[in-house]
Amino acid sequence: MTVHMDVEAVRTGGIGLRGLAPNGQAASRRVERPASTAADRNRGFATGEAGRRWQAALAAVTAGLEHRLTWQGDQVVGSADDVEAVDQEARTRFGGIQSRFATGPTR
Repeated sequence: MTVHMDVEAVRTGGIGLRGLAPNGQAASRRVERPASTAADRNRGFATGEAGRRWQAALAAVTAGLEHRLTWQGDQVVGSADDVEAVDQEARTRFGGIQSRFATGPTR
């Protein structure tokens, strides 16, 4: 069974996941205006318990999303690094074994 992994492509994908993490803040900012409009029409929402709970929940979801994307990106990059290290170690060991055998014809 042949297994191939383009380590750089995987590492780049992991870096891309980490790069997506701050976009959670952008999503949070996109709902600020509609929330502000709703709050202007209903003052109790913005200053009341429901508004505080909603804002806290949104902040928690956004922070969780950012944390998860960063964590997943770190895992992918770490896996690529591990595969690259194992590949290098295997090459080194096989090279050492190969050098023990005589090269060329023997009788």
